[in-house]
Amino acid sequence: MVGAGFRPYGPGGHWVHTDYGWSYESDWQWGWAPFHYGRWYLDQGYGWVWIPGNAWAPAWVSWRYGGGYVGWAPLPPAGSAIVIETYHPYWCFVETRYLVVRDVYHYAMPVENNHLAFSATVTVQQTMGHGGAHWSPGPPAAQLSREIGQPIHTAIITPPPGGAVQAHRIALSPAHAAGAPSGTAAHPNAGTPTHERAQGIDHGEGEHERGREGVAAEHEREREREGVAAEHEREREREGVAAEHERPRYASPEAHGPANAPPPPPAAKRKRR
Repeated sequence: MVGAGFRPYGPGGHWVHTDYGWSYESDWQWGWAPFHYGRWYLDQGYGWVWIPGNAWAPAWVSWRYGGGYVGWAPLPPAGSAIVIETYHPYWCFVETRYLVVRDVYHYAMPVENNHLAFSATVTVQQTMGHGGAHWSPGPPAAQLSREIGQPIHTAIITPPPGGAVQAHRIALSPAHAAGAPSGTAAHPNAGTPTHERAQGIDHGEGEHERGREGVAAEHEREREREGVAAEHEREREREGVAAEHERPRYASPEAHGPANAPPPPPAAKRKRR
């Protein structure tokens, strides 16, 4: 289904900064479950294996940041003997500027070079929480924004209600942007996908895509209005033709002579002899 090159929080999705930290927004319809619930571990025989859970997070990963790199690794099951801080194959590293692009995994460092970025970065220690669960929110957006020289917009995410295992909602019109002047129009650089349009999660590919959709919709409405106007015009033409057919065709009065002409004189009587 996902191919031999699959790894969690890798291909088939991208990162969006939200008010709950960096959220992994998957392009797969089923992505709302394994990337926001449960844990992952790398099995030598089966590859990546997902262990389901019922606690939601924008992403169950550990983050590292610094030295021009950002890295993340899926968290292993609680209580396991895996220590990802010293196990490099779990990690995916990109240069800092690429964290905000939609095809972020395209810029991932080869696994064999992970040790270089690992030694240049430090663990992100901050935590956030919701519904009793806690996670790392990832690198601070304001600091990362200054480093890459562009604003990073914060989308508004609505977690599922407590105890519910379902897709979250993410707003398409974030309220503010880290590193942007006050009043800057918000639009996530990476876009705001998601996997669950049918379940009510807003999904697009950024402000430009929504702009194109809006223009297309307006053109469609304009064509509909023109079609309605044309139909009304044809209806008026049909009514005019029908009225013309029903009008009585009388000859003009002049064709029968003056209207007040005197009657002809009576025939003369014959005289008797």
